[in-house]
Amino acid sequence: MDEPHAEENSDYVTLSRFDLKAAAGPGRYLDAYQRVGSMQICRSLIMRILRNTSAVAASLALVTVAGDSMEPTIRDGDIVVIDRSVRAIERDGVYIFTLGNETFIKRLQRMPDSIQVNSDNPLYSAWKIHHDQLDELHVHGRVIWGWIGRDI
Repeated sequence: MDEPHAEENSDYVTLSRFDLKAAAGPGRYLDAYQRVGSMQICRSLIMRILRNTSAVAASLALVTVAGDSMEPTIRDGDIVVIDRSVRAIERDGVYIFTLGNETFIKRLQRMPDSIQVNSDNPLYSAWKIHHDQLDELHVHGRVIWGWIGRDI
């Protein structure tokens, strides 16, 4: 992805929007992703999004979700706000990541010998990323807000 981008004026913050449909399902093959536009968001909403995080506006970006594995938390077509400064899984949470050639949006839980990959939809089984696979893991960011008006 391009470098983090957020333009600010007194009333609005402009966040980059990326054409990367993160799979909340079996995974999508990632050919390329690029910045396709931006959205102006009122500063009060940005402050609400940032209030429970250590993120800053310049590290935020918007990504569209594809698939149903994270329902009911995140639905197909929802736009999520990610903190792009997060590049490692240091705590449990919902992340956008690529493993090999597939990109996912999943709830990740650190385990002693692996990372547990969970879907919120009970129709999808959990799976593990083992330590010998970590060199194939690329974290794009942690999801901190769903464009459904609630914390993730």
